[in-house]
Amino acid sequence: MGTIKFSSEDVEKLLDGRYHSFIQDIHDTVHTIGSPQSITGGNPVLYTNNGGIPIITIAPTYITSRWNVTDNKIAFPDELNTPYYEAEIGFTFDPTAASEGLFTLRVYIDDATPKLIRTVVGSYKKDPEPHSVSVKWYLGNAVGYDAKNDGVYFELEFGGDGILYDKTLIIKRI
Repeated sequence: MGTIKFSSEDVEKLLDGRYHSFIQDIHDTVHTIGSPQSITGGNPVLYTNNGGIPIITIAPTYITSRWNVTDNKIAFPDELNTPYYEAEIGFTFDPTAASEGLFTLRVYIDDATPKLIRTVVGSYKKDPEPHSVSVKWYLGNAVGYDAKNDGVYFELEFGGDGILYDKTLIIKRI
């Protein structure tokens, strides 16, 4: 019978990654109702979240965070395999004009040439209201689709002008 060429730490890390779920829930403290982000209709903006209020993180011991606050993207360099991930992007949009409209959330792989992998269209009313958009993707690492090593970021675009605040983000391995 052969010998295992893994240290006990490597075995623990493999089992930890396989049997522990990952969930992270963070809230932005930069763009609040008192200091909202101005939005110009028709102009896409990067979804930012400084993670100022971490609500919960449940993760294997070797993972501290998935959200890279510097680059505003979800980063996966320490993921052991290529599972599916889900992000629930939350925000409140208050249109400047008392009118309804559409918003678009785009999900990109942060490659040298960003790759659009998901698009979700939603609607907003004339009054401010919280929105929550859920998107899922495969954490592949193939040439041309390397979400694992390049990371994933989000872009929002609104049909009209307004203000954006109360941004939240829940990241889950599913």
